[in-house]
Amino acid sequence: MHRIVEAHVIGSWCRGDDEVSVVDIAARLALKGDLVQRIKGITDPDDTAAHLTIRWLLFSVSDVLSLLKGRTAHLRVYDYRHLSSLGSFTERIYPPAQT
Repeated sequence: MHRIVEAHVIGSWCRGDDEVSVVDIAARLALKGDLVQRIKGITDPDDTAAHLTIRWLLFSVSDVLSLLKGRTAHLRVYDYRHLSSLGSFTERIYPPAQT
């Protein structure tokens, strides 16, 4: 499983354009907990729920980003590692800034 460590909004949303047609988000993900220990805890090879759990645990970063986007037409989600190539206008949205 992954967790979102940091997320930034990119592009026209941050530039203050009058109209925003697509919201671009870059998310940095990290593995949550010890993956090997979670998989070792699943012992029954015929358990369908266990197979689904293993599949969920082994999702790649691109799979998780696709899930974040879902079927939302006006949202694009990018891997944080490509943030530098996506433009200089960014605004961090997660985690929230400390006040």
